[in-house]
Amino acid sequence: MKDVHRLILTAGFALALVAASAFAGARNGRVLTLEEAVTLALEHNARLNAARAGVEGARQRVRVARANLLPKVDAQLGYRRLDPASVRRANVFLDVGRELVRQFGTGDPNDVRPGAYLNTFATTLQVVQPIYNGGANWAAAAATQAQEEGEAFNLEDTEQEVILQVRTRYLRALQARELLALAQKTLEASRAHLKAVRKMFEVGMRSRTEVLRWEVQAAGDEGRLVEAENQLAIALAALKQVLGVPQSEAFSLVPLHLEPDTVMADLDRLIEQARLEHPRLKALAATVDAQRAGVRLARASLLPKVNFVYQLGWEQNSTLALDSFAYWNAAVAVQIPLFHSFGNVAKVQESRAELNRLQALQTESERLVAFEVIRARLRLQAAYKRIQIARKAVEQAEANLRSLSNTFEVGLAANIDVLDGEVILRKARTDLIQARYDFWIARAELDRAIGTISP
Repeated sequence: MKDVHRLILTAGFALALVAASAFAGARNGRVLTLEEAVTLALEHNARLNAARAGVEGARQRVRVARANLLPKVDAQLGYRRLDPASVRRANVFLDVGRELVRQFGTGDPNDVRPGAYLNTFATTLQVVQPIYNGGANWAAAAATQAQEEGEAFNLEDTEQEVILQVRTRYLRALQARELLALAQKTLEASRAHLKAVRKMFEVGMRSRTEVLRWEVQAAGDEGRLVEAENQLAIALAALKQVLGVPQSEAFSLVPLHLEPDTVMADLDRLIEQARLEHPRLKALAATVDAQRAGVRLARASLLPKVNFVYQLGWEQNSTLALDSFAYWNAAVAVQIPLFHSFGNVAKVQESRAELNRLQALQTESERLVAFEVIRARLRLQAAYKRIQIARKAVEQAEANLRSLSNTFEVGLAANIDVLDGEVILRKARTDLIQARYDFWIARAELDRAIGTISP
């Protein structure tokens, strides 16, 4: 019986070491630390890849908007073919005209050009430089720049969310492994008790009822072991899902040796830090800035537009070569919107309404982030207190079971009392494991609520 009780009382802090050796001794797959798991998820997570694509798209939209501030140069090329009769009629006085210019000495006879060609080629270059369009181009550039910043903050927010998911699922997998180790130890202890009671029954020291009770206890512990194995399998599957790796991939996890600590800044400071640093709020602020630029863009449709236009061309002739007379013209074009069925005014009002909506959403998001900080902090404090309570409960349950085991050996304690002591100790150890992991997860949730969680 002494060996049985020694086996029962070897858990506690040593239970974590047992779980650690189980992890490190895994023969299949690589050993995956928490930091490596986060890095793996940041590389393969589909949501992050989609967010990165969004950032790249926004960056290209910025380039397009900025390019609209620069001149635009277009080349116009044309080709036309006429029937020979039309060409002949158009040029019927060509020779006469040139001869008259030559006789009267009024100019170069070659200045008299044919009226038509059989094959006609035309080439023109046009340069358009926007001078003023109500600030539309600048507003568009500002809007796309703010959108790019918003996409970058959205990417950061998604990264933090993925990091939290990895941390949570990694810790839950470690918790499931510790609970599995506890279930194995509990089953071993129940079987050892059952074996000892059977020997005592054979010599008449215990009744058949006491043997049956331990048989029932061992059967229940077997069921709890199966349940613990299933919970571990589910936790590992959830972790692989967020890592973006195949479910068939095998790896072992490294336990964390962290001491719970609740030392942190006061609540008001945490809320203010979240307001300044949370990427979700930064992304929403960038969206509001983009919409402000959108209002300016809509208002620009009510204002005049001024463009400088320069054209350089060559007279149409029968060859592709630019060997004919060249000409150019420069102009300033002014377009003044007078009446567009009030559509432009409605567009401005729509943009202002959208800005008001986003500003209201921004205020609500700040309140929501503050609530998340408060909730995470309360969960962290509650988990810390549960750890202290669970540690005392484990100490008391171990002392109680030790006392019951000693009296049980000399026949002064009932079998049911020892069974109850076993149940109480198992529950106390389970509560301690859950409280510890709840604390670490709450710590990660608080960092996420503040916006400072990192790999």
